[in-house]
Amino acid sequence: MLFTQRETHGNVDLARALNQAFAALGVPVTNGNIYFVVPAADPTYQQFEKSFNKTYLDGSKMLHTTVAAAYAATVSGRNDIIALAANAEHTLTAMLDVTKNRVNFVGLGALRRYGQGAKIALAVSTGATNVFTMKNTGVRNSFTNIKFINGCTVAQGIYCVGEGGEFTVYDHCEFYKSTDLDTESAEVVQNGDSAQFRDCTFGSLVDEVSDNIIRPGVLVTREIITGKVCRDSEFIRCLFWRKAGGTEASMVYGTGATAVERMLLFEDCYFINAKLSAATVAAAINLATALTEGQVLVTGSSTALNCTKLATQTGIFTSLQAIDDTPHTAVQAS
Repeated sequence: MLFTQRETHGNVDLARALNQAFAALGVPVTNGNIYFVVPAADPTYQQFEKSFNKTYLDGSKMLHTTVAAAYAATVSGRNDIIALAANAEHTLTAMLDVTKNRVNFVGLGALRRYGQGAKIALAVSTGATNVFTMKNTGVRNSFTNIKFINGCTVAQGIYCVGEGGEFTVYDHCEFYKSTDLDTESAEVVQNGDSAQFRDCTFGSLVDEVSDNIIRPGVLVTREIITGKVCRDSEFIRCLFWRKAGGTEASMVYGTGATAVERMLLFEDCYFINAKLSAATVAAAINLATALTEGQVLVTGSSTALNCTKLATQTGIFTSLQAIDDTPHTAVQAS
């Protein structure tokens, strides 16, 4: 389905540009509204506002200067798209709480696994509700080509993204938390049902995690987001970065026997501990205790670098290819 002149209020150039841009990014097609976010200080804002700031039939404007304003204009279930300009950081003044369904956030610019031009950032020092930069609890939302950043110093703000939705897709996104390197925080809390992370990057090879701290890129646990749990989820072709101050640091960490329900899959993922780290990571994927309601499978070409083991703990299985390409049967990680 292509965007038409009617859907773009008769603007032929806009329709053509949207079709080309979104096709290149692999963004879901939509019959909903398309909202652009361009900060007022962006050098392109005035010209964009003059040329393209149309009004939809529901009274909402196409152009907004903040992510929060664009999200407020969306309608749950309509498959609206929020397109983020790639020229500047989109700074939030409070956590973005995504509760609507079928909303698609898209960062413009070249499609990247890390270093995206469109960045959503939160760096506040007050506000107990600012636990995440962005929390998603909606159904079938998607996030494409966006770097999520958390630099909060508020005590409660110890995570970057909280995923607690259903069938969410994160495609070519980066997750980075620059603070709380000496606490049990994380880039992502994975409490989502059937969440899919594709070609994403978690963590940093620059910021060193303190000794005796786990501080994972992805925290798999139960109900940090109330009523939510990691269930039937997957990470495909993702990078997990860490600079370890001690052997305890992990890229993925699961807490509790019921942290995973049914399945959690890692396929063709790479777990990299920086060469300049103070320590070798004991296990890239680690569970605090054996799972009773789910299993973790690590397969494909998944590899750990500067780690003693790829994974350890009852409930994590590996099914990696042998040198002769004979597939292995999944076996308990050791």
